[in-house]
Amino acid sequence: MSSRVESLGLDWVSERHLRVTFVAESPDLPVGGLRQAAQAIRDAGVSGLSSATLAWSSVLLEFDPSMRDEEAATAAVRAVLSEAWASSNDEAWRAVEIPACFEGAFAPDVEAVAAHHGIPPSSLVEAFCAASFVVRFVGFCPGFAYLSGLPSALETPRLSTPRVRVPAGSVGIAGDQAGVYPLATPGGWRLIGRTPHVMFDARRNPPALLSPGDRVRFVAIRADEFHAFLQRAERHV
Repeated sequence: MSSRVESLGLDWVSERHLRVTFVAESPDLPVGGLRQAAQAIRDAGVSGLSSATLAWSSVLLEFDPSMRDEEAATAAVRAVLSEAWASSNDEAWRAVEIPACFEGAFAPDVEAVAAHHGIPPSSLVEAFCAASFVVRFVGFCPGFAYLSGLPSALETPRLSTPRVRVPAGSVGIAGDQAGVYPLATPGGWRLIGRTPHVMFDARRNPPALLSPGDRVRFVAIRADEFHAFLQRAERHV
């Protein structure tokens, strides 16, 4: 194992799920290492394995109960990870720019968040767009990417009462994370903008716009540019 990882936990959390937990020297594990570890497990042909799903600092492995041998599976996964993590790196990543409008109805919480931090909304937007985010993992709903990299000066508690419906494309922050709602769902994050990009489309390959390890930057656009983007997209459907 690389010195970046102090220990490795392998725990059966159900009759078919083995959770692999990494404890690192720093709070943020390299996403490339997690991604490479998950892919190495998939490629190793571990008996009974059906899927490997990334989280913030762990990988959840799902097995076919009829084929599962806990002792053999645990030993096989540990052996694969020892080699995979030692050779992992965080260099292979994709840069993604996401246009977003931080004005008016597109940003219902931007003024409250700015007031919470004692800064004007323009300074909040400027700091947010200057940040470099990393997709840690995808969860909650299809295509929802949890982004690390929110400046500490912008950390904001989530809403005390979640909204019943958050529009698709809404850019939100909660705690020290940011994210974009890919679908219209309930949600409790503070909404500071909205993107015209389609974050998840089951007809695309891959369906989700963002994947673990992607580097993300937001680019501020005006409301008229937002609507123009949608009109261009509609003409190409």
